[in-house]
Parts: sequence; structure tokens; C-alpha cells
Amino acid sequence: MLVSCGVRRLLSSALPVRSVVIQEGFRDSTRWDLLEARKGDIIVATPYKTGTTWMQQITNQLLCDGDSTVWPIDPELGPHGTGRWVEFPVGPPNKTELLNNLKGRRVLKTHLALKSLPYNADWYYLFVLRDPRDVCASMFNHATALQEGFMEKLGQKLYKEDEFDLWFEKFMKPDHKRNDWCYFQWVADVWPWRHLPNFKFINYNTLLKNSHEEIQAVADFCNIPVNNLDAVVHNSSFAFMKEHQSKFELPHEMMKGGRFINKGKIGGHKALLTDQHRQAILDRSLEVCGEEATKWLINA
Repeated sequence: MLVSCGVRRLLSSALPVRSVVIQEGFRDSTRWDLLEARKGDIIVATPYKTGTTWMQQITNQLLCDGDSTVWPIDPELGPHGTGRWVEFPVGPPNKTELLNNLKGRRVLKTHLALKSLPYNADWYYLFVLRDPRDVCASMFNHATALQEGFMEKLGQKLYKEDEFDLWFEKFMKPDHKRNDWCYFQWVADVWPWRHLPNFKFINYNTLLKNSHEEIQAVADFCNIPVNNLDAVVHNSSFAFMKEHQSKFELPHEMMKGGRFINKGKIGGHKALLTDQHRQAILDRSLEVCGEEATKWLINA
């Protein structure tokens, strides 16, 4: 269900305003209304498959100063990394209460677009964005790894390995009547607000190429002192996370084992997308996100 709140988001507004409530499938945005806001909360806000779990591990490692035995998971909140996914309607009935009772500085996760996410001047928002061509390829890998029974419970279609063209059609033009997720609109919604002092935009490719500098910049932005940056970088690398994949992946009843942490490399779309696919994605990004945002996503 998608409900307009009757409040139009205007670029002339000083701050973002929630304008859409979502209650369907993987998402219930009203769960954020039950969250007790804390000064200093870190919000990892990303579209799907742009580095969410990676940034959760980075912030986790920054907060524990590189302790390799500390993981960004809370078993009592829900299966593996879903516990701090605030709008995800899976977990114990008292999940929000448990989130409110977490000790120390909280790192919370969301996939909601900005138009459905509450704004708080005391929160630190980390927006991780990625080349849309790689997002498309990574999302298809993820979609085909989900379990049929889990998808049936959520009322979502399970895609098979030979259904990429069908998947690509959905990626390019999602069914807005069902409020299916749209990467391009997600970016377009948040891009005009990148000037806000508590919003930090992080380019996936740049983070992968210049991990030390980018992770230090995240620490500086969130006011986290760092004494052991080398350990933080090592413990949040894809090699380390892949080695310890059991700490991050979803339960077997939700997703096939060994598929949650993918390769994470730049240009992974080349093995799946044709030239026509890639050009169509770039054209769509230019149309919806604009030239400046598209160049930043691909070239930053």
C-alpha cells in the first residue's frame, strides 16, 4: 500500500519532508514512527545492492576501532543483518522496543527513498550510491538467490536464472501501482539534498578504490575517533567479509547459502549486460537522475 501524506516535497523547502507512506512487501515505513530518535544516530541509507552491508560493517568497525570480533548483527532483533533494517517487517514482535533499548551509538539501516524516510537534524545520514549498471547486475544475482517460500510469504515474484530480460524490464520501468522499487527515482529523490550538512554521499566505486581515504572521511563526518584505520579497512574488505560470510548472510529459508556477499567489484555488469542493456540504463539514468548525478555515479 502506498499512501500520500498530503505534503508535497518542494525543493524550495529548507529540509526534506516525508510525503509517502509505504506498507508492502519488504517495507513498512511507519515503523520509523515508533523509533525513539537519539542524537548521533547513524543512518545507512541505500538503494538495494549499492553497499548496504558493506557500509554497516565499515561503521561497525569504526565504532569498535577495528576489533575483528565485533559484528554488525543483533540475533535478538532478527535474522542476521535484518535486525537494524528498521522498516523490514520480519523479526520479533517487539523489534522496535529492542532497537530503542540498544546500548551505545546506533547504526540503523534503511532502503527507503528519502520521500518515505524521516529527517532528523541530529542524525548522520550515509547515502551509498553505485553505477546503475552494476546495481542492475547485482540485484539480479540477489533476486535469483532468494528462496521461493520466502518470496511467496512476501507476495513477491521469484526470478529464475534464465529470466534476466524479464528482470531487466522491471528494473527499467517498475510497476508504480505496486510501488516496486526504482533505483533511478531513489537517486533523483535524494540528489537535490546533497548540500545538507548531515548528509554524506559516498560513491561505491570511489570507496572501493580509495578505501583508506574514504573510510577516514566517513569517520570524520560521523565524529568517530579512529586509532586503528588499517584494521578497520582490512576488517571491512570484501575478502574479509566473504571469508566470514556466515556472519552476514540471510538464513537458508530466506536465501541460498553463499550468495549474499557477492564479488563487490567494479564493472561486474560486463559479464551479464549487453551493450544495448548498458546504453538503455545510461539513457534512463540521464532521463530520471540528470546528467550531473549520472556522471557522478559512473565516474566518481
